[in-house]
Amino acid sequence: MNGPSPFLRDGRVKNSIRVRLPSYSAAGGLVRTGGPPGERVLGRLLSALCTGAVLLSSLVSAVHASPAGELLARADAVRSADRQEFDVLLSRAGRLRGQATANERDLLDYLLAYQAVLDGRYADALRSSQRLYKDGRDPDIRYRAALLVANTTAITRDHVTGLRYLSFAFALAGQTRTPELRLHGDVVAAALYTQFGQPELALRYASRVLAQNPPLRVACFAHENRARALVELRQGVTEDFARAAAACERAGETLLRSLVYSSEARFLAASGRQRAAVRRILDTLPAANEAAYTRLTGELHATLAESQLALGNTSAAMKAAKEVLRVGRQEPHWAPFVTAHRVLYQIAERSGDHHAALEHYRAYHEAERARLDEVKAREYAFQMSRLDALRREQQAEALQQRNRALVLQQRISVERGRSLRMAVVLLGLLVVIVAYWAWQYRRTHHTLRRLSQTDTLSGVATRGHFAAEATAIILDCARRKCPVSVLLLDVDHFKQINDQCGHAVGDWVLRNIAQACQSACPPGSLVGRMGGEEFAVIMRGVSGGQAVEVAERLRVSVRAIDAFAGGCHLQVTASVGVACNQRSGYDYEALLGAADRAMYSAKRGGRDRVGQACALDRCA
Repeated sequence: MNGPSPFLRDGRVKNSIRVRLPSYSAAGGLVRTGGPPGERVLGRLLSALCTGAVLLSSLVSAVHASPAGELLARADAVRSADRQEFDVLLSRAGRLRGQATANERDLLDYLLAYQAVLDGRYADALRSSQRLYKDGRDPDIRYRAALLVANTTAITRDHVTGLRYLSFAFALAGQTRTPELRLHGDVVAAALYTQFGQPELALRYASRVLAQNPPLRVACFAHENRARALVELRQGVTEDFARAAAACERAGETLLRSLVYSSEARFLAASGRQRAAVRRILDTLPAANEAAYTRLTGELHATLAESQLALGNTSAAMKAAKEVLRVGRQEPHWAPFVTAHRVLYQIAERSGDHHAALEHYRAYHEAERARLDEVKAREYAFQMSRLDALRREQQAEALQQRNRALVLQQRISVERGRSLRMAVVLLGLLVVIVAYWAWQYRRTHHTLRRLSQTDTLSGVATRGHFAAEATAIILDCARRKCPVSVLLLDVDHFKQINDQCGHAVGDWVLRNIAQACQSACPPGSLVGRMGGEEFAVIMRGVSGGQAVEVAERLRVSVRAIDAFAGGCHLQVTASVGVACNQRSGYDYEALLGAADRAMYSAKRGGRDRVGQACALDRCA
């Protein structure tokens, strides 16, 4: 896991301790960040603190696609526990880079950035890890890279960048595949927020880790961060530190347990229980001295010096303060130095050694000013980070509002399109309905016209339709001065057929006579039923003599009807009257009246014959 160490802290109250020390690394290992000359973190200490190496080695793919992947997995597991083995494995994996998969190359670049931090090449580490965060394919690698940037910038004191990348890591937390990785991110956040003077946030993140039943080592680190936050907030109770120490005892983290005791001692001293604080420090110092960990021993001796001075043990206080100055030449804002010079100044002032008091006061004043400058820089960085987060939230909100506007606009477009489609559908439906009703109207009209123009029994024209059409034909013939003739046929003794054979047979006879009329007359002739058993025929371009021939042919056709086939024993005959325009002129009523008189003349002459309204010689 990447990120600043739980050991990278700076207190804001007079008892807080700060020193540049190993950072809690991406895999839980320690990254050397400086210290007093001669400070060496032993391999045993490295092994004790590499919690992430144990937990995060499972994040590397279980199935490695290449030999490089296997080497990278081993290097990832030992990078904080065995530096020499880590360097060898990383070098061998680098020679196989061409055979590695894309994710394995990203992991190789991440481990190389981690190695750069170990070597103190912070610029190289930041450049590589920032590129990995931006371009990495695996969310876990990007998450770890962001935390490594936060860890490294804590070393270089680029606090604004560190907090920004910490927020980037939090944004990626939901994409990580393993809960353990997210837990380590929360531990890093707790450490950073303690360092930046935000114990409330540190307490929140540490408590969140502990609420998830983390592994033993992670729980130990979370408890240690929680203990520090409680000291800064002055909210702790003795049981809190006892639980934290027990958790680190179960995890086998002796050094972290000593750090918890150091926090407890500062809590006791701040609570006015200096004697209890002295006892806790004296019990803890042997283990701290054995670990040779300057930051821890510096914190313990600084708290011991303050407590002994408050108890009136001037010599013990001076000895503890000088021990702080002896363990190393730390940076001027190191909190134990501030405390040590203040204690020595107060002791010299009480003893009347004004020269020594002045020297220690100057040193104290310079150290305190440097510490306050560092606190202000970190506070500024934190506020800048909050402003940056607020700006990004505002940008995100503006983007969301714009997205909502776009979604609304899209919905409006969709609804408009839907309405347009609905209008088109309705218009189409209206067109179909109108077309259907128009078709239905035309069909009905055609049916009604056919019914009004066609006799339903015989299939020829009705009387009214025949009269209209015949009038039009006569007028046309008159304009063209061509002959026109009219035949009028009446079935002989039709009443007898109905009475003796039945109306059905009568209807059959009428249908056959209509067919005979249509067959006997020339093309273009119009046949109509004038009523009852009377039929009329108008023939365009047919003279009187030709009309007589047609009438005779029609009479013969009617006589040829096989009445027995229709169920009638009577002979079917018809009397036909002929009229032409030569005698009656181009007048429908005159022609029809002349044909009617000729027809009755044929009936009087014995029926079954043709009667003529004009002499044959005049109609020829």
